[in-house]
Amino acid sequence: MEERFGTSAGLSGGECLFIVGFTGAIVSCGLCAAASITHGTGAEFSSYVRLTAYLGLTLLVWALLRVTLTKEMSETQFVVSEETVVKIRPQRIVTVPLDQVERLRYVRLPLVSSFGLLKSGEGVVRISLRTENLAGLIGALTTGLAARGRASVFSEKEMDDFLLAANRAEESNARMRRILPYLLGIALLVCTVGTMTAIFLWWFPLFLSLLWSVFGLLLFINALRFAERQLAPEQGRLGNARVMSEDSARDARAYFLAGTIVFVVYLVCGIALRSAFSL
Repeated sequence: MEERFGTSAGLSGGECLFIVGFTGAIVSCGLCAAASITHGTGAEFSSYVRLTAYLGLTLLVWALLRVTLTKEMSETQFVVSEETVVKIRPQRIVTVPLDQVERLRYVRLPLVSSFGLLKSGEGVVRISLRTENLAGLIGALTTGLAARGRASVFSEKEMDDFLLAANRAEESNARMRRILPYLLGIALLVCTVGTMTAIFLWWFPLFLSLLWSVFGLLLFINALRFAERQLAPEQGRLGNARVMSEDSARDARAYFLAGTIVFVVYLVCGIALRSAFSL
């Protein structure tokens, strides 16, 4: 009997933050370019227009690459039978006999990525956190390995940690995709208000105004990361397909707390910076 497990092609939380960050930066550069017409020089105008175009082109290239990656992910799947596990990708098919599995482990790379790794003499199979019904896949693998007397090649605690990370990623990704339009609106507001305040109220130079706007954008992005850490599910166990929170009030509280902290920090930094330039 074969079991098939696909791969989710939806945007990840990190990709949502990437879109928010680049969109905000493009708006900030565009505003500086517009302001340089009356508050700058021709050279500044040319520089900010080029920078805006470069950022826009980078975002466009990323979008095109993401479309290609989406197609590949939608065609990627795992097939687990009583004797083998097969990873099918558009460019390559890797087959690993369960009898030859040397190690099934969870690899954590802080600030980079996390994934599962199935290693054997026949090849290496990487198991993404994006795998649909990851608990079912891990359950099928561990059951098949245990039935062949190879339970020593994996750690149940490590597999539990893997599923917990997957549950956290799944919930965070779904939440970020759901609120992405609102995040883009807030990012545009933060960048517009920050840039206009620095240029027309505080009379900062254009470059410093751009840095101030980007600083506010980075604070906003880190506030979202902080909120997501607070919302991460605290437990997940082998056999649970997902641990999803539907408590919208809890989500709102976490985002409100993060937003309040960031607003206070941004306000204090703004007052300090304005005072320093007034001396």
